[in-house]
Parts: sequence; C-alpha cells; structure tokens
Amino acid sequence: NSLAAMTSTQYEVQQTVERYLGQKAQQLLESVVGPGNSLVQVNADLDFRQVERTLEQYDPEKTAIRSEQTSEEKTTTGDSAAASTRASTTTNFEINKTVERIVENQGTIKRLTVAALVNGVPRTITKDGEKVTEMTPRSPQEMEQLTDLVRKAVGFTALRNDEVSVTNLTFGTHVEEEDF
Repeated sequence: NSLAAMTSTQYEVQQTVERYLGQKAQQLLESVVGPGNSLVQVNADLDFRQVERTLEQYDPEKTAIRSEQTSEEKTTTGDSAAASTRASTTTNFEINKTVERIVENQGTIKRLTVAALVNGVPRTITKDGEKVTEMTPRSPQEMEQLTDLVRKAVGFTALRNDEVSVTNLTFGTHVEEEDF
C-alpha cells in the first residue's frame, strides 16, 4: 500500500497495456505486410485516480402520493340546530429521486499514442545484368488502410485525442563503408 509499491504496480500495468496493444497491432500488420516488415510502439497514458461519486437526481414532474390523512369534525350547538361537519385532508407527496453510486475504474486509458513503421514492397528488377531487390513505397491508399487497421486494433478513440501514425520506411538498408 505504500506510494512506491503503488507507483511500481501502476508502471507494470502501463507496460502490460502498451505491450498488449502493440502486439495486437503488430500481429495484424504482419498478417498483411509479412513477418519482420512492421514495427509498432504504443504509449498508453493511464488514469489511476480513485474516483467515487454519488449522484442524486430529483424529478419534480413525477410525483407520487406518499400519504394522505383525512379528518372530520362534527359539532352540534343545540337540539334544534343542524350539526355542522368540517373535513380536512392532508396529502404528502414524494418527489421521484434517483440515487446512483458511481465508482470509476482505475487504470483506464486517458490517451493512446501509436507509432508504426511499415517496410516498403520488395520488387526484383534486373540492373546491369544482375537481379536486384528494391523496396518500393506503398501507395497512399494502402497506407491509409494500414493506419485504419492499427486504429481498430488498439481501440482508437478520437474523444481521448488518441494519435496513430503509420509511416512507410525501407527497413534494413545497409551503407557499406568505403575505403578513404
């Protein structure tokens, strides 16, 4: 229950959420672009506040009779005079009331930031009599489709100001050292 233990636990929860969402997006991307042709990193901003609220709402339009009491009083003044009767009614109304106790979950996602890299498409061409593999960029339409897949995989929500960026870069390009 110490602050340090709580912070450590929160960090572990954050790491677990980030790893889980990253793996979901990574697996989905790899099923489309092939193994080793994508890389996903997720940053999850979690809310660990303990919030408990009680909400009482009254609806004056919906009332119900709670109790009603009627009392009668008869008085006579003499033998020849008619008796008089006086009645009074007291009605108590109850106003409709709704009471809600809301306990918000700890560790809810406040915001997600996702960065994904996608390799280009390999294409074999003949250059100077030799077969060479070149990476060609993916089309904007394909990149938009991949971005949409990543958004759906991580549970993107615009209301949280989530961000998802999928970038097409060439992986594994090695520059050979030249002798000077």
